[in-house]
Amino acid sequence: MIDNKGTFTVIKDTPLDYMVVYYNPDGVTPIDLKDYKAITRVKENINDETALIELTTENGGMELGGIDGTIRWIMSKSATAAIDIHEGIYDVFLINTADNNKEDPLIFNKKFYSPERV
Repeated sequence: MIDNKGTFTVIKDTPLDYMVVYYNPDGVTPIDLKDYKAITRVKENINDETALIELTTENGGMELGGIDGTIRWIMSKSATAAIDIHEGIYDVFLINTADNNKEDPLIFNKKFYSPERV
């Protein structure tokens, strides 16, 4: 889940299936994502070059809903159980396949949190 401050919380040993709608500035019309791929990278620190978790439309960790503007994050129970980080930083990029795979930051340097299941 992503809260109103942008914190992305994934509870260990619990499946993740979370979706948001990405709207145009009018707040009504969804952005058409049919020419996009997406990637979410979780790092321990802002300056780390290596992602500890990488969810993408290519590895099945993310899905984009085309003209509906939906962005969905998906992780199995076993994938969340394997998370080896409690807190970190995450970024989300949309990759425009119609524009030479240009990466556009959607969410940048926000807090990632993965507590133990209670």
